[in-house]
Amino acid sequence: MSALHASNRVFHLLGPCWSRTFRCVWMFEELGIPYTLVQEALPVSKLARKYSPTGKVPILLEFTSPADDTQPDLTLSESVAINTYLGDCYPESNLVPRPGTRDRALYDQYVCCILSELDSQGLWIHRKHQAMGQYFGYIPDAVSHAQHQFQRFNQQMVSALKNGGPFLLGTQFTAADVLYVHCLDWSKSIGWLSDLDNGAEETVELYRNVCHARKAFQQASNIRKESKASHKL
Repeated sequence: MSALHASNRVFHLLGPCWSRTFRCVWMFEELGIPYTLVQEALPVSKLARKYSPTGKVPILLEFTSPADDTQPDLTLSESVAINTYLGDCYPESNLVPRPGTRDRALYDQYVCCILSELDSQGLWIHRKHQAMGQYFGYIPDAVSHAQHQFQRFNQQMVSALKNGGPFLLGTQFTAADVLYVHCLDWSKSIGWLSDLDNGAEETVELYRNVCHARKAFQQASNIRKESKASHKL
């Protein structure tokens, strides 16, 4: 589908804000554009499976205005793909660097590392084989190795902050920071930020505080708190 003018885009975001959907809620709040959040689309629910065979959330539905709620023009899953697409749709936000630039190459590098090494090989293993062990099996050795993996690669991420900052791409806050902060907060909640060395813990805390102070983060956090309360999490 050819590019649409921003005013012609109508977005529905499916998934509860206590999940990885939070990343996309934060992105929408940074962009300051209208969107409809459908938190009833729980992971692997009938509604989520309607638009994604795996039932994974978040799911972005894009409609051409006026919205036809029966047939989206675009259905997109995976939080990073969603946020990158949104940033490309609204380049004036500078939340995603322009394709073909060195900043875009660095952006892609960071989000790939965070997703593959910190999230899927680290945090998700903990959630799968410890927090949700009753469903997937308790495997302490896997969790221990996952924590080591997280710490090793997170040390590399922290080096990027030390060498530049205050954000991953220097002075410009981007969707890569949205992803990284979400993973750092997740790791903080399970006690995985306590073993950073060489002053890395102080660097991470300063970085998190700067990002947490953003108005969009606070707005997204309020939505998440309401979501957790309604689902009794």
